[in-house]
Amino acid sequence: MQAPNQNVRRHAVLAMFALMCTANAHAEYPDRPLRYIVPQAPGSASDTSARIIAAELTRILGQQVVIDNRPGAGLTIGINLVVRAAPDGYTIGYGNIGGLAINRSMMKVPYDALKDIQPVAQTNSNGMLLAVAPQLPVKSVRELIDYARRIRGSCPMPPRATARRGTSGRTLQGHGRGQHRARAIQGGAAAMTEIMAGACT
Repeated sequence: MQAPNQNVRRHAVLAMFALMCTANAHAEYPDRPLRYIVPQAPGSASDTSARIIAAELTRILGQQVVIDNRPGAGLTIGINLVVRAAPDGYTIGYGNIGGLAINRSMMKVPYDALKDIQPVAQTNSNGMLLAVAPQLPVKSVRELIDYARRIRGSCPMPPRATARRGTSGRTLQGHGRGQHRARAIQGGAAAMTEIMAGACT
C-alpha cells in the first residue's frame, strides 16, 4: 500500500503530464507561474491536499504553482473561475463530486461540468465523518437523531460547504424531523471550529 504522499506525488506527475499535453505546444512551457484555483477555504481538507500537489508541481515544472482560494456558493464560485479562465494551461482547478456532479442536480450553476471542464487527474479519495461537540449528550447516530427530535427547531447546523455535505446533513435532518437553523459557515475547517466550540452540531 502506498503512503498518502506517494499517491499525491504520483497524481501530481499525472497532472503535470496532462497540463503539458493540453497547454499550447511551446517548448518553453511553462514560462510563468500557474494559478491553482481551490474553491474551498484555507485550512480545509481540499486546500491541504491542493497545497501538497502544488508544491510537487512546482518542483517538477520549475515554475511556482500559486494557490488561489475562492470558496463560496457550494464551490461554484471557484469552479466557474476555472471555466472562465483562458484555456492556455496556466490555470488549473480543484474540484470534487459536490461541485462537479451533485450541484447540477440541486441548483442552477453557471457552467456545464460535462462540457466546460476537462478532468486531468484524480488526486485523492476520502470518506465522511459525522462529528458533534464533546458536550452534546449523544454517543451514537440514533442518540443524535433522538436529540434533534426533542429540541425541534433549536439545533443549529452549518449550511453546506459542499453539496455532498449538504445532502448528508439534510438527510440527517429529515430523520430528526427538525427544522435546524442554518449558521453561515464557510468551509469544513470553520465548521469544525464551531463544532468544538459547541456552537453547532
